[in-house]
Amino acid sequence: MKIKNIILIIITVLVLGVSVSQGHSDIWYCPMHPNYTSDRPGQCPICGMDLVKKIEAPAQQKSTVEGYAVISVQASKQELIGVRTTIVTKNKGAIIVPRDAVMDTGARKIVFVQKDEETFEPREIQTGREADNGYEVISGLKEGEHMVVSGNFLLDSQSRMQASLEQGG
Repeated sequence: MKIKNIILIIITVLVLGVSVSQGHSDIWYCPMHPNYTSDRPGQCPICGMDLVKKIEAPAQQKSTVEGYAVISVQASKQELIGVRTTIVTKNKGAIIVPRDAVMDTGARKIVFVQKDEETFEPREIQTGREADNGYEVISGLKEGEHMVVSGNFLLDSQSRMQASLEQGG
């Protein structure tokens, strides 16, 4: 009887121990060789770079702009591609945005709003008067939001590519 209890306890501990360790394992990868992964920090055996901990992406937010996706870009990559933001403000009662901040597709005008440190949301704006330095915004932006003013071409291409992948094409 005692032996059966001991065996049952050992089996229970082994089963619980395996399931707990499997649920909390981290994955590390090489930024230069993302197909190489490890279950612990270290260096890539291919190039010698330090492995980076893979962070699970939060649930993807849906974009309100057809053909575009909300994207996430690490802060270090934002610096590399030259992403700069500014706070949307009113000037003489109107929101004026720089021309460089607006992606004019011909059919619509798109800007990127920084939702948090790494998340960018494409936003369609309606514009009014045009000035030498930019556009008056009638709708689509609110005062106090962080809008991308530099590096938006790369964000635009990433957003369109992500939307295409999400739609399966």
